[in-house]
Amino acid sequence: MKQPMWKLNKVGEKIAYYLSLKGWSQQMLADKLGTTQQSISRWIKGQTEPSLDDVLLTCYFLGEDPNELLGFNDIAHEEFAQYDEIYEATGNRFDNIIAQQNDDNRDD
Repeated sequence: MKQPMWKLNKVGEKIAYYLSLKGWSQQMLADKLGTTQQSISRWIKGQTEPSLDDVLLTCYFLGEDPNELLGFNDIAHEEFAQYDEIYEATGNRFDNIIAQQNDDNRDD
């Protein structure tokens, strides 16, 4: 089952995840990038970070979105999750206020 990307918080974890989805080994990616399997392993372990060029090429070869890999979409997801929590806590009151305003506008 595909795990939501926002639950993976490091670039290396996401690379490992994408490799597993594609059925690729670290060596296969290393060969495409012109680097070593040890470099890929260090990224996955969080010992080093890939360069931006390596990130973009990794995304190209794996067919994935760089925004996902770099975590830019994670921020948006966290913000939406906060809005969901706020809505759950106050949603009914807002729905009632909006409905009342709509009723008032119809009466005018």
